[in-house]
Amino acid sequence: MMKLVYIASPYAGNIEHNTRMAIEYCRFAASAGVAPIAPHLLFPLFLHDSNPE
Repeated sequence: MMKLVYIASPYAGNIEHNTRMAIEYCRFAASAGVAPIAPHLLFPLFLHDSNPE
């Protein structure tokens, strides 16, 4: 079974730059043979702070 690695990196602030960097960290982890888990890349796709629900 492939090992999982939790990727934690900044998201707030310069979101575009921080997202690109998080993707690069995930690519690096994947190239090292582990499965990167980066919730801060996934959750913003369907959770929005402006939506009170």
